[in-house]
Parts: sequence; C-alpha cells; structure tokens
Amino acid sequence: MKQEYKNLIEKYLDGELSEVQFAELQRLVEEHEDFKNELQQALEFKGLTYCSQHSQYQNLEEAVVSELALSSDDLEDKVISELSQEPKAPKAFPIWLLGAIAAQAILLPILYFSLQSPELKSVEIASVTDTKGFSFIVRGEDKINLKGGDKLYSGDQFYVQGNSQVTLKYLDGSKLQFVDNSFVRLTDVNGQKKVELFSGLLKADVEKQKPGKQMEIITEHSKCEVLGTSFTLTSSDVSSLLDVTEGEVRFKHKKDSLLVPASHFASAGGKNQFVVQKSDKSLYKSPLIDKSTPGHQIPIKVNIKGAKKLYLVVGNGGINNRFDHAAWIRPRLIGINGSLDLTELPWTIAKAGSMRIHKNLDHHGGPLTVQGEDLKVGLSAHATSIIAWDIPVGYETFEATGALLDSGVLQRNSIPSVHFEVYTTMPEKKLKELLIRRHHY
Repeated sequence: MKQEYKNLIEKYLDGELSEVQFAELQRLVEEHEDFKNELQQALEFKGLTYCSQHSQYQNLEEAVVSELALSSDDLEDKVISELSQEPKAPKAFPIWLLGAIAAQAILLPILYFSLQSPELKSVEIASVTDTKGFSFIVRGEDKINLKGGDKLYSGDQFYVQGNSQVTLKYLDGSKLQFVDNSFVRLTDVNGQKKVELFSGLLKADVEKQKPGKQMEIITEHSKCEVLGTSFTLTSSDVSSLLDVTEGEVRFKHKKDSLLVPASHFASAGGKNQFVVQKSDKSLYKSPLIDKSTPGHQIPIKVNIKGAKKLYLVVGNGGINNRFDHAAWIRPRLIGINGSLDLTELPWTIAKAGSMRIHKNLDHHGGPLTVQGEDLKVGLSAHATSIIAWDIPVGYETFEATGALLDSGVLQRNSIPSVHFEVYTTMPEKKLKELLIRRHHY
C-alpha cells in the first residue's frame, strides 16, 4: 500500500483529517477493497489497544451487571471486592464499535444498517433544529451531512459521530436529542412515531400523543411506549437504561412490562434485574462547570452529619465526556476532630469511565493546574467517575473545590463540562450508566 494512503489512515485515526482528505478517504473506501481492509484492521488494532489500556474498568462493569439483584449494601461490598482483585484480561474489541467508527468512512450501510427498512413513503416527520460536530443521514444509497434546518423523513437512518450532537423537532413539537455514537432510524406509520435506537444516548421531551398512537422507542433490549413525558434513554449492546424525569413511560423487556414514573429508572439486558428503582438522590449537585465558569471552579460545602459513607461523583455535563478532566481540590472532612484530608484517607472505590483516579496529579501525571495555577492537593477524576470512603467518627461536613483542569481545558477544540455531585448512599444508577455507556469512552 502506498505510504500516502497509510498516512491518510493514521490521520483519520487521530482525528486530523481535513474535509478534502476525508472526502479522499471516503472515495478510497468505496473504490479500493485493499484500502478498506487496511482501514478496518487499523480500527480493530486501535480498539484492542484501547481495551487493553482500560482493562481495569471491566471489573466494575462485571460487578454491576452480575449483582444488580443484590441490595445496595451487598452491591457495594461486591464492587469493593471486585476492585481489590487483579485486573482481568480485556474483552474482545466490540465489533459494533468497529462499525461505529468505520461509519465515518461510509462503511455504516454495510456494517451496521444491514437490515433493510420496510418500504415507506417519503413523509416529512421532523426537522433538525441544531447540530454540533459531525453527523450524517443514510437515505437510500445517499449519505448526507446533517445540518440545522434539514428535513427528516420516515425511513431516515442517521449516525451521530463521537463528540457530536443532533437535536430534532417533530411536527407536533416533540424534541429528541441524540449525542455521540448514536445510531438511529426514524419511521412514522399512519401517525405513530417509531425510533430505533441501535446504540447511543437519547434525551427526549415528548408532547402528548394521541390515544393508541404512543411513540415507540426500540433498543436491542427494550421497547418504550411514550404518551408524553421527559426522559433519557441509553442503549448499547450491553443493556438499556431508562431514566424518567417527568410523566411516565411504559418500559418493556421481552414479555415483561413496567411503568416507570418520574424520578425513577429501570434497566434491561444482560443479567440485569428488570425492576423500577427510585433515582439516586444527591445531597449536592453543582451547576454546570465549563469554560465559561469563572475560574473554572466552584466551592463545595455539604452537611454530611450522621452519614457513614461518602461518594463523590463527577458527572458528564455536556454532549460527551471528551476532555472532561476534573478534580476535587483539597477534599476534606470537617468536624470535632478537626480537618481530615481525603487524599490521605484510603478510599473504598475509585473508578472512572476514562483514565485512573490520581492523587495530587492530573490525568497525565502532571501538576493539578487550573488556569495556570498549581493547586497541589486534590484528586483528578475524569467524568464519569465515582470515589468512595468510609467516614470516620467525628466528622460532619465535606468541603472541597470542584475544578476543570487545564489538561482538558487547553486541548484543541475541547468543550469540557461537568457536574460535581455528593452522595452518602450508593449511587447505583451512576454505576449502571458507567456500565451501559462503557463503549462511549
């Protein structure tokens, strides 16, 4: 293979292709079988390397997926037990992710949307109101880049690339937002809306639907029937997670059916127990922290009187978690026994969706710098992350500063955004989100 073709593949893997180079890569994939095979091998190698570098994350996933039927305390004990073991060998590179990445090079119709849609009339059902990053429609044999104002028709299927977002609005006012690595097919038959979410994350605000015409959202593991409500639905080959914020959604898994009300969630797939659970309730959740936040940081003070456990969560606040390099600066417990630095207290859980938790260093082993200042003491924790401790007797207050680190903020084209959250009970939904969205990190 020509060296210029190898250089093109390397630039593609590094995300450095110009529009002209990307068009050339598409042409080569369509016209040269050897080039397409070389690209697929490079993608698979990159995926295997990624999995091996992140193999320690599998333990948390396996603990959560196999023990969801346990009580919260038992689940925590199981997670802690799993984390104390040696990392297991990485799993094979997920073939659907290969298809997801390769989709950027027009392989999507071949590798993923292999099942043909039923013959549908070209009926306009929605329009794109906003896009960020890069996404495209597969419409018949055509591949069309998505942009604001584009009309969407029944039968359209589209892919939202990593680090991207698409927001659409149905003719009845219902709004759906899809974020990075979402595969979607939209259909409308006689006024009944159907959304097939093969993978990805959907945030929905659905207007009241006509009786008997409820919107259907289908994933590999579940079906949702929506009459009008607000919710989030996450889907991967592992499982699906429904989180309802307003109204209620009928959630179906195989022959079972559950009604999920507001402030509750349910998951389906794998070995998950199919039950409705009340959403995690945090003692504290920060406003969105991003580049517009003064100083890129916020002071945090939370009353934890009487609690025996402390869980610190950094949640993703934007369209993806890329460069969400966050830190708990000077995290400490305050009480009658004085001040206790949490960087010196052994944790019971320390897990992140990407990278490891570091003490007094950023994610790359450098200083904890925020807007050029080295803040010396803290815990770097890439979103989404969970760190937990047993609280010693004599402490009633948690204090820290939540900050975005320069290691993420200063990256080219980065859009870091996070929420800092504090819990004193096991945030089980967060663990499930880590499990289900593992392929998005």
